[in-house]
Amino acid sequence: MNQATKALIAALLMSGSSHLLAVAGDEDGNFLVNADFDHGLQDWTFNISSAVTWVANYDSPPPGTTSLGAVALFQEGSENTNASQCVQVVSGQKYVASVWAIATCSANARVGVDWYGDAGCAVTFIGNADMSSEKSSNDWQKIQSTVIAPDTAQSAHVIIENEGHCNDAVLFDGAFFGDRIFSNSFE
Repeated sequence: MNQATKALIAALLMSGSSHLLAVAGDEDGNFLVNADFDHGLQDWTFNISSAVTWVANYDSPPPGTTSLGAVALFQEGSENTNASQCVQVVSGQKYVASVWAIATCSANARVGVDWYGDAGCAVTFIGNADMSSEKSSNDWQKIQSTVIAPDTAQSAHVIIENEGHCNDAVLFDGAFFGDRIFSNSFE
């Protein structure tokens, strides 16, 4: 499903249209492409490409998933390493941003959203939503934030990030950005 279709679904949801069920049934409502990193690193943008590795067929995927891959984000000097995607949004709509994270050291893993007033996350920065940040551990943790698109927002830059604090990587999988109503993956 392309971004325009996903934006249409969000608009239909806000209008209460009965046509929503006809177009929303083919995915879980996730606006992110390759959210499970099953197709390598494609569709994601990285701020420090040299600090990113794709991990294929790892032994212990997050609970309830059968993922074929994940992304490992390493700390690069004093700079945080992140992966991101731009998605179109409907202003005033509530969204959920989440990701599963695991690390062998004490690193902050984060998920967050930057809002833009243009469709391409490039020109008109509006502001950012509160980032959810947790210490990663040897067990998968789901990091999640609920956000509301500002009145003038047209797109969201969804970011997953390793804040560092150790020399090892944080492994991320199962990223999600969408409306709660579409997804049945929330507790």
